[in-house]
Amino acid sequence: MIEKEKIILELIKEYRYTLDILNTYKIDYSSSKHIPIGTICDRNGIVFEKIQQDFINRHKSLEYDQWSLDALVEHIIHHHHLHLTQQIIRLLRLFNKKNVGFDSETLIETENICYDLANQLATHIEKKELILYPFIKEMVSVQKSGMLLTFPKFATVTNPIFNIEKEYTAIKSSLEKIDLLLQSLSNTPAFAKPALYLLTKSREIEAVIQHYAFVEQNILHPKTIDLEKKLTW
Repeated sequence: MIEKEKIILELIKEYRYTLDILNTYKIDYSSSKHIPIGTICDRNGIVFEKIQQDFINRHKSLEYDQWSLDALVEHIIHHHHLHLTQQIIRLLRLFNKKNVGFDSETLIETENICYDLANQLATHIEKKELILYPFIKEMVSVQKSGMLLTFPKFATVTNPIFNIEKEYTAIKSSLEKIDLLLQSLSNTPAFAKPALYLLTKSREIEAVIQHYAFVEQNILHPKTIDLEKKLTW
């Protein structure tokens, strides 16, 4: 159950559907990121208990810690990875001068970092889908069948997990740079409206990444490491 003191960013990390709920109540994530949900409700005349119940109802249908590892992997591939890829493509298209309506050195720098981010995410997703996730599925299958586990090239599952979690640091750094640059543009009256729109879209991407990083680091990865320990090579 969420509490009034919970910061919006923390809710985003823990609950994938936070953005959907915020949008339902017309709450702007961009401007409320570091504010407690209770304060946001008071400012917008929203009954906290009502939004709290919405979180409870959605949580019951998405209790990731109750999912099997292979089901969680499939969910991340077909929902998170697909959605994230579509989001980053849309963001890059928005940087087209015709769409933005202006040009500047800061905008060009921001666009370049966005392309770097897109490459980082593509590599990150590829490692998970081609290396880690197939092995997780194999472990689940071996656990069900009682057969021996094939020794992987990476020796132990902790190795790809370590590398994948390390990549989140670089990805978050890119997002922070994009955020700062777009904020600086939004402070210039002539650029404010398009810059704020770009900022909103980049923060939506950040919210999705924050959430799934939390799911992986607190549910998927620890359970995967525990499962490997239980199996026989």
